[in-house]
Amino acid sequence: MKKYDISELEAELEGLSLLEKKSHLENVQNDIESEIEELETAKDEVEELLSDVENQINEGYKSEIATALKGFSSDVCKLLPDNTLDIEGLKFEFYRFCEDDDTLHISISGRKTIVNTGDFNAEFKAFLQPILPDAKYKDMQICIHIDDNSEVAALVKGIAEKLITEAPKIVEMGGKYKFV
Repeated sequence: MKKYDISELEAELEGLSLLEKKSHLENVQNDIESEIEELETAKDEVEELLSDVENQINEGYKSEIATALKGFSSDVCKLLPDNTLDIEGLKFEFYRFCEDDDTLHISISGRKTIVNTGDFNAEFKAFLQPILPDAKYKDMQICIHIDDNSEVAALVKGIAEKLITEAPKIVEMGGKYKFV
């Protein structure tokens, strides 16, 4: 990549006719535009490689969570596709992304639309606090910080087990908020 110094460029232009100056500056402009195009192409290629790596990381996370949830199926809960655990009609979708590498997310929804979501959120937050004191809950979303020393599979398994033990309370909420 050739560097252009404006003061050197001005010195090169001294003594040239106007047409020669115009021609010289057009050549410099073409060189710069060509370099910009090359850089943009390289940037696009790097972005594509980065996207591929991020997708591979995300698939690894998805697979790790799926392995942790394997075997969770009983009268009380069912393992659904996309790492979703259905406990008495309340669905908990576990996921993690490389953009937010230190957080495990759990999205919550009902088999049916949850009525009075504001009331549900308040009650569910109070329900969740003693079970998962380190979790942050907001708008049908649970976020749990993952320490450097934590094994994600063990964390996911532990959370699932804690939620399953609270199935009677979830059944009660199901009747109240009609998500079953």
